[in-house]
Amino acid sequence: MALPVPDQLAALVLAAHLAVIAFNVFGLVAIPLGAWRGWDWVRVRWWRWLHLGSLGVVALQAVAGRACFLTLWQADLEGGREATPII
Repeated sequence: MALPVPDQLAALVLAAHLAVIAFNVFGLVAIPLGAWRGWDWVRVRWWRWLHLGSLGVVALQAVAGRACFLTLWQADLEGGREATPII
């Protein structure tokens, strides 16, 4: 049975959210480990800036006391329940 379109979109937003979380956690481990191990790919400037920018967005949302915009979009698609920040 196929999900309704809003539920499908909510699932896509959830998948994007999980991908962002995985990217952030992976970078937090891979960058220092790669620097220690001498892996060249962890020094790619655009990758490091993308990771830093992603972490910066998360940090700004936490400091502002706001839930992640992906959480807000997902909540709207799931029927508008109120999304509160975790931190």
